[in-house]
Amino acid sequence: MKAHNNLCGKESRHFGEPASVKTSRGRTRNRLLLLVLIAATGVMPVMQSCDKEGSNGVSTAGIITTINGFRSGEGSADFADGGITSFRAGDMIGIFVISDDQHFQSNMPYSLTEDGKWEADEYPIEYVAGAEYIAYYPYSSIMNIAGSSDDIIAAFYPEQNQATAEAFRSSDLLIWSGKAAGNSGAWRLKIEFEHAMSLVEVDPREEKEHNALNDVKVNIRAAGVNHSAFPGGDNIWRAIVKPEGFAVVEVSYKYSGVDYGWDNTEDPIELEAGCFFWESAVG
Repeated sequence: MKAHNNLCGKESRHFGEPASVKTSRGRTRNRLLLLVLIAATGVMPVMQSCDKEGSNGVSTAGIITTINGFRSGEGSADFADGGITSFRAGDMIGIFVISDDQHFQSNMPYSLTEDGKWEADEYPIEYVAGAEYIAYYPYSSIMNIAGSSDDIIAAFYPEQNQATAEAFRSSDLLIWSGKAAGNSGAWRLKIEFEHAMSLVEVDPREEKEHNALNDVKVNIRAAGVNHSAFPGGDNIWRAIVKPEGFAVVEVSYKYSGVDYGWDNTEDPIELEAGCFFWESAVG
């Protein structure tokens, strides 16, 4: 009875706007693949930091951030509020400046202000001709010794218990690397984030007429770690997991006083970084 998708397409969106979206989902056997679309209202302009003077007198970058969404196949669904990461005031990113395989600046923290601008918490980043810039979210001091995007990804682990919106969104590692645009007199850092983990969504129902569930438990095991999924207001459960190997989904719940449960152990999800996967026992 269980079915899932394991194909990846692609869609992109801007970050920094409010997440006020609804969920709509086709529930036929032939529409098991979903495409993540973000419908935003009151779109915030792209986020830029004010230019400041760096320690060597070189003007620092205005920062512009966008994000490519999780990739999936056909079908469509919007996320309920809290269903997927969206930048908001107080969020922090880290930025590295690497020149000639040496750290010119390491893990420089930037915070998002109330008016949607990224500002340095300490010393601002500087322009270095030909340097590689690496940015990631969420910021963590444990990344100080990272020397590449791969180092950041390897050191990052999603939360095991993602039952709250905060734990869920802090599990969504975003990563980017590239060059600065412009020159030392006038330059910008245009950050286009990618999701580095995998997103798994689960419809817990064993039968399609089961609409008022109780005591729902959704566990998603990936990379040897059990993750408690985040319960969306649309009765869809989500977890962000390390994209290594396969994901096993285990579900249990009560409906009309009767215990139900299912799993996908015979056909687990083959994970891929940046991809979105839909799992359901309903045909």
